[in-house]
Amino acid sequence: MTKKIHLALLLYTLLLCTGLAAQSVQRTAIASNSFTSTTMRYTVGQSVSASALADAGYTALGFHQPVPFFLSLSVTANSTICRGTSITLNAVAAGATSISWSTGATTAAISVRPDSTTKYYVTVSDGSTTLRDSVTVTVIRTRALFTVNNNAQCLRDNRFVFTNQSSANTGSLNYNWDFGDSVVSSAFSPATSYALAGTYNVRLIAINNTLGCRDTMTQSMTVYPPPTPATISFAGDTVCTSTSLLLRAGTNYRGYQWYLNGGLLIGANDSTLNATRSGDYTVVITSAEGCRSDESAIASVTLNKLPAAPVAPSAFYCVGGTPAPMTATALPGHTLLWYTAATGGTGSSSAPTPRTDSVFIQDYFVSQTSPQGCEGPRARVSALVFGSPIRPTITWNGAELSVSQGYSSYQWILSNSALTGANQYFYRPLSAGNYRVRVTNAGGCADTSLVYNLLVTGLTTITPELGTVQIFPNPASDQIMLEFSKTPVSDMRVRLLSNDGRPVKSLVTRQKQQWIPIATLPAGMYYVEVGNGKNKAVLKILKF
Repeated sequence: MTKKIHLALLLYTLLLCTGLAAQSVQRTAIASNSFTSTTMRYTVGQSVSASALADAGYTALGFHQPVPFFLSLSVTANSTICRGTSITLNAVAAGATSISWSTGATTAAISVRPDSTTKYYVTVSDGSTTLRDSVTVTVIRTRALFTVNNNAQCLRDNRFVFTNQSSANTGSLNYNWDFGDSVVSSAFSPATSYALAGTYNVRLIAINNTLGCRDTMTQSMTVYPPPTPATISFAGDTVCTSTSLLLRAGTNYRGYQWYLNGGLLIGANDSTLNATRSGDYTVVITSAEGCRSDESAIASVTLNKLPAAPVAPSAFYCVGGTPAPMTATALPGHTLLWYTAATGGTGSSSAPTPRTDSVFIQDYFVSQTSPQGCEGPRARVSALVFGSPIRPTITWNGAELSVSQGYSSYQWILSNSALTGANQYFYRPLSAGNYRVRVTNAGGCADTSLVYNLLVTGLTTITPELGTVQIFPNPASDQIMLEFSKTPVSDMRVRLLSNDGRPVKSLVTRQKQQWIPIATLPAGMYYVEVGNGKNKAVLKILKF
């Protein structure tokens, strides 16, 4: 390279000797150290210092004529940095009139902070010659990252388990954990517990073994304190209760669990509890954050249950009857108290005796008191004095006898004999006869209806020649027998008619005895018409 520079200087000296030094000339010179021919423009007579040539990489010869200037470029060597740091890139360009970086900068030195590995380009020019070079900045990316099983836990049994998810694009990592309570660790994925409630900042530093690059992540861990144990209060009488004693534990909590004598009460998860057994009750509450308290102070309950209202039947009398003291049945060892009002007043141990001089209703109230002195609710008991009932009137609808409803009891009577089981307000008779009914009201007062004579025709004569015809049984339920006193010598037409005259069944017979089925017919009164076309007879039957 030095030889080529010497030849260029020799040519330049010759030009000076021929008087061309004052003119602008062009000569070929060697740029940089590439041994590549390039064109350099300079002016004869221009003074160029030897040091400038030396900076450009050329050797100055010892003559006194001006030394030509050569364009040159050198840049910072390729570098490696940690992500998040900056580096200054320099471009040394001798003889350049302009400089341009790929970032858009036009200064010789630039500061860059690449997020990933990046190649930067620089271009210089002296107006006629352009040179270009590049610098690669390799970025080591180290990322600190972790997750935690739950960053908000209760103080009791808290355990924070961290999962390390840190990464790097090159090299290996070491870890520094600081849990915010003076406890540290270098484990990959550690776990820790806190002794006190509060908020702790957990910091992870991931350190790359290449250049010591590092990254930091911080996350807050919350440790909730247990809530203050609840205070159980009583709602109601703590000595005498009806069925239970209501316990209360406050309403500002997320959950509740009640205990009796240290044992879990399954399903007892409300703010209140009906204590139905004597014993020591406690409750554990859960705060809004889901933290359980210690057990509350013991609430000792001794239940003296209120006795139920006594059994007290009402008393019924007829006007003028002989009254007796009211009665009620108490539990063994319990005593009765009688009142004239449902609430208030002073009870009496003596039962009242109602009067019976007129029709009226008198209400009394009675309670019972347990041996522990607990008085239960009062039962209402009434004394009712009745007059005689309204005398009933028997009616007949063709199928049954009946009287109006509203009486306490009924007893049907046939010919002065009580009919067994005939105790409804209606009766379907099985035969004709004299019927009555005896009724009673709630007070046992009775009256009897007038006689109702139920008559059913069962025998009639057709003609002296044809004889008589009869039906039995009458009343009947399933079938009836039609019987002639003489065997018919011609067809006898038989029609069964409803009570309003509509035909419901018909047949023709010459039998002396003829069965007729009636089981499918509704109950009621029917007519049987028998004849030979010239003469006929009509009989009445009762279907029940």
